[in-house]
Amino acid sequence: MLFAEMNSWPASEDRSRCLGRIREAIAPRQPPKEQVKVMIGMLIQQAAVQVLSHAASVIPDPPPAAPVGSGAIATLFSWLKWGALTCCGGAAVIGGCMIAAGNTSRRAEMAERGKVTLFSSVIGAVVVGVAVGLITASYGLS
Repeated sequence: MLFAEMNSWPASEDRSRCLGRIREAIAPRQPPKEQVKVMIGMLIQQAAVQVLSHAASVIPDPPPAAPVGSGAIATLFSWLKWGALTCCGGAAVIGGCMIAAGNTSRRAEMAERGKVTLFSSVIGAVVVGVAVGLITASYGLS
């Protein structure tokens, strides 16, 4: 009797539960088509990394050089900078006039616009004055 009890299968519910666990352990986690898609995606990613790393070492990166006749462009930029700074200076003077006129005539909106104009003209002058130096320093052109 003892030997028969040891060799007997568990109850049918326990047996089906055990077989279900075995099937889960053996079965793949994703359907085969999904596994293939994942593998192809990984292959494409690795190929792209290899191509880009090789291209980065092969493509030359020469320093910037001014083309022939670039003196005219430099002259044009200096004129544009002069014009922009002139406009900013004029706007600052007009903003100051608006502040004075608005305060003396009790027009608060005119004084407020004058303050905004003055502030904007100062910010514009700073941007115009710093832009060329900032770009030159950022790209190492000097």
